[in-house]
Amino acid sequence: KYGIKVLAYLNMHWFSYDFAEQHKGWEQLLADGTPYGRQSPLYGGGTTFCVNSGWRDWATELVAETMNTGLDGVFLDGPVVFPGACYCPTCLETFKARYGADIPETEDWSDERWKDFVEFREDSMAEFLRDCRSAMQAVNPEGVIFLNGGSWHAGAWRVARDIEKVGDFEDFNGAEAF
Repeated sequence: KYGIKVLAYLNMHWFSYDFAEQHKGWEQLLADGTPYGRQSPLYGGGTTFCVNSGWRDWATELVAETMNTGLDGVFLDGPVVFPGACYCPTCLETFKARYGADIPETEDWSDERWKDFVEFREDSMAEFLRDCRSAMQAVNPEGVIFLNGGSWHAGAWRVARDIEKVGDFEDFNGAEAF
């Protein structure tokens, strides 16, 4: 009646350890195999999931279910590919298939594999957002979606946020600023 549009906030970066235990293989892993959220607990006690794992299907279903309530869009707070992460089995396999090499374990900008790894992480984020957008548009073609940004500074590569890659899959770019 008043032209107000309603967007839902969907937390896509924090999950309880109990939920993670129910979904083996979804957590972001560091090079040594440790889940990122177990080494660096989020908000004092939680973990985070990999955009390339089976969690992607769960997340896109969540977007569709949310849109089925009649909302006008979704604000995805996260996901974040945390620094040092992207070593889950799905990422290891996908990277090797795309680049014909293993993911390097340490940051080395003189190594082309490291540059490929940075690109892989950014592409993974964009592909995740693409799939969420498709799920949203299947329910409401006029819906809007955006990812909590972070691409306003040069260090955005550390969390896999390249506005040029995700920009095609969101209706605007918004970001928290603290």
